[in-house]
Amino acid sequence: LAAGYLYTFFPALLFSLTGAFLGTLISFMLARWLGSDFVHLFFGKQKTQDYVKKLNSKRAYTIVFLIYLIPGIPKDIASYAAGVSEMKLKPFMLLSLIGRMPGMMGSIMIGSMWNKGEYFGMVVLAVLAVVAFCLCIIFRKRINAFLDKAYDKISH
Repeated sequence: LAAGYLYTFFPALLFSLTGAFLGTLISFMLARWLGSDFVHLFFGKQKTQDYVKKLNSKRAYTIVFLIYLIPGIPKDIASYAAGVSEMKLKPFMLLSLIGRMPGMMGSIMIGSMWNKGEYFGMVVLAVLAVVAFCLCIIFRKRINAFLDKAYDKISH
């Protein structure tokens, strides 16, 4: 919101994506270099192991994407757990950035609209977000089937 309020859309998006990319990369690499004992210090052994188990499963790509897509879900532990899991850096970074994009773009747009006093646009964007959320719930089985096929293609 603040970036959208202070800058125009594209500079705000560039700054936000750069910061998110660097923060995610640093936490992933720290965990990879320092190991699971390091991650346990911050998040606890059981919680870390639960995340690592999910990130080592067939649904790992879907899980990473959804963690970063859904606002409010803690993302820090996902970055560190991914670093100590079997997940490769490139797909993790790609999925985390793609997952972040809709929420980041939406909040930047809202901040920008707020700065310009475009309150109707803010309401329209909020309605679109709720509709998209509802469609994802309704079509979740089809979405999961699609993501499973994509995983199979990417993994082999």
